Amino acid sequence: MSRVDERPTPSSVALNDETLHGHGVSWSWSILKNMSQRDFYPRWGYDLIMNAKSGRVASDNTIGADIFSAMSTFYIPGLFSHNHLVLNAAYEYQNDMSYRYSSAFRFSRGYDSYYFDHLSLASANYTFPLWNADARIFDYIYFRRFGFNFFYDHLLGKNNGSSEFTFDSYGAELLVESAFFRNINLNLNWGIRYAQRLDLDEADSYELFLRTSF
Repeated sequence: MSRVDERPTPSSVALNDETLHGHGVSWSWSILKNMSQRDFYPRWGYDLIMNAKSGRVASDNTIGADIFSAMSTFYIPGLFSHNHLVLNAAYEYQNDMSYRYSSAFRFSRGYDSYYFDHLSLASANYTFPLWNADARIFDYIYFRRFGFNFFYDHLLGKNNGSSEFTFDSYGAELLVESAFFRNINLNLNWGIRYAQRLDLDEADSYELFLRTSF
């Protein structure tokens, strides 16, 4: 379907999650091959995660939400040692009853987040190490290593009874593994991202980010 100029209104939350009374269930299954110290990800393997949650406000059961999400990650060796091809696929459905849960996975990189009843994401990443720094700045900051990642994201969003919206992007990320304060040993994995959107605006962006799987 062709891309359109108009975008849905960014997601807004009417209530905090803590005000809901409900229940949920989670299931996960993974097979991962051991990784060496130079690997960013397992050399082979996969993660499968499914979550379902339902909540209602105690004083009014017409206000609440239901959410189901399924996420998968596949790890494949790259062309050279310690290179990784990481493939992600995810789906989410929400039943919006004047409340919206936070999405279980990220939006396409380079875009603001929007609410949809249905979200489908496919993503590819190629990650490799750049430099094992092993460097300190006094006793406060320790840089373990640097890496690089190329990515492509494809996301479809749809509300019940509406057209599909496409959010595609590609780009690159500088990955940093670091730690702060020797006595506390506060580990932090972060990076700098360049993302190019493939919509009518074709806008690009730079941002700092914390590393997560989704």
